[in-house]
Amino acid sequence: MCAQEKRPEEIEEMLRKDSALKVFARVHPFEALRPYLRDQGFVTAEELKHLPHGAEVKVGGLVILVHTPPVRSGRRIMFVTLEDETGLIDLVITPEAQEKCARELVTKTAVFLEGKIQLFRGIKTLQVETALSEIKEIKYLKCL
Repeated sequence: MCAQEKRPEEIEEMLRKDSALKVFARVHPFEALRPYLRDQGFVTAEELKHLPHGAEVKVGGLVILVHTPPVRSGRRIMFVTLEDETGLIDLVITPEAQEKCARELVTKTAVFLEGKIQLFRGIKTLQVETALSEIKEIKYLKCL
């Protein structure tokens, strides 16, 4: 059975087994989830590269890094890196958006977010606006 044919129950079992080591040797979990995500308008890290500044998108991925360095303004800005089956997604979360999604980012293995693409000095990031917690077909995967 290829990744696209896996049922959500099989995906959950795979994630539960592999997440203990944080290594996914068989298939990236988001490769298996992609058909469900695509049906709901989610884009991949690779597709983000080709979308314009200001485009509104939905993304999902494994949380790789959460960083909140001190900034001159004193505002708490979160920088997060997600990983999907095609690559990395760099996120910027402002204090306003943190109220809506910070808990998800620091407590979940995988997150589903919505935001706008920002291009600054040649670097493309996603400025997150909100977390999407009710994803059809995926919401019951407790291990995410």
